[in-house]
Amino acid sequence: MNKDSSAVRPLARFIARSMDHALYGGLLLLVMPVFDIWLEGVSFYLFFIGEIVFLESFLLSKWGYTPAKYLFAIKIRTSNFQKLSFKSAVKRTWRVLFRGLGLMIPIVSIFTALNAYVLLTGKGSTSWDEDEKLNIVRGRSRV
Repeated sequence: MNKDSSAVRPLARFIARSMDHALYGGLLLLVMPVFDIWLEGVSFYLFFIGEIVFLESFLLSKWGYTPAKYLFAIKIRTSNFQKLSFKSAVKRTWRVLFRGLGLMIPIVSIFTALNAYVLLTGKGSTSWDEDEKLNIVRGRSRV
């Protein structure tokens, strides 16, 4: 694996994930009034986590990237450089949420994000990508 942190682009991956989550949250806020659903607190959080798992997994299995990953030219591929199956994408997304984002729980997420950063810059990959032997294909960023 490549140990050059500029080659693994941890900041680009972090910004892409943050942009995707902002997009998913915005979609949820737009859809709630249409269906006359008003979620707050824990129910919003749980629905948002479910939305992330479904949307990200769907996009990764369909295209191999999410909207922000596309902008940053980051593709997720299998060991054979194929797009992930929906099942593999769901596994990866759950692992990212647990290991990389600490389920977005304040304080916990700081430690899980730091640990993921150390692994990514030290080994050149994250634990969730190693588990499924995934390849992160990086191209020239569009932003």
